[in-house]
Amino acid sequence: MIVWEYTAIALIILGGIPHGALDPILAKHARIYVTQYGFICFVGTYSSLATLIVFLWIEFPILGLSGFLLISAYHFGRDQKSQLQGIPYGILVLSLTVWFWPAEVEDIFRTLIFDADPTHIMNVIHFLGYFAIFCLLLSIKRWNSQFVFEIFLLFSLAAFFPPLIYFSFYFVFIHSIRHINYEFALLDPKARDEAIRTIVIYALITIVIGVLIFFWFYSSESFADLHLKVLFIGLAAITVPHMLLVEVLRILREKAILN
Repeated sequence: MIVWEYTAIALIILGGIPHGALDPILAKHARIYVTQYGFICFVGTYSSLATLIVFLWIEFPILGLSGFLLISAYHFGRDQKSQLQGIPYGILVLSLTVWFWPAEVEDIFRTLIFDADPTHIMNVIHFLGYFAIFCLLLSIKRWNSQFVFEIFLLFSLAAFFPPLIYFSFYFVFIHSIRHINYEFALLDPKARDEAIRTIVIYALITIVIGVLIFFWFYSSESFADLHLKVLFIGLAAITVPHMLLVEVLRILREKAILN
């Protein structure tokens, strides 16, 4: 099982981080910045917000984990075209593993909130999962074959694979690939080579920073606990500015369509 868990972590790092590493090129082509100074401001703002999330999580771990779960549910839900399906879908992605693997999820959450009690967080996720199912059933007439297959796949993965493996499969092979394919389809073909270089460069920078942080704290933390903290607190730090950028891009594109 240890091998599977570290394989899952490697998948999340190597397959998940690149979809956020595309952000600088997306911001450039949306003209959020147009000069070298604008690029520096963009990267500085992005990095500062990521750093702020890390410090807030360390100071208020229960609030940090709760906020990350809420943001993740919303962000995953935005993958669906219909928001009537979207938000419940995002909640369901998180709830399934709590239903099928409560003890394992509790251990992970306890580590992420520095040994505090995660019972209340888990109870909320558990209940919201039923609410998500109810909301999804209300929109059953809008379900297409792809959505049905995806829900079936999520249930199957959550039932048969432990939380880290389930999350890595979803995060990499569904969420990240969908995001990259969508953004690449909107890019000018001439910009795609630049986009690939951007993904590689910023993914490597992010991984190097994560490794440095890991070894900085390694002497004072157990290996098993530290890799989860670096992974998920790091994901939260990246997800918040990434999600904000995705929403800004969505607004700009909607305005461009309307105009």
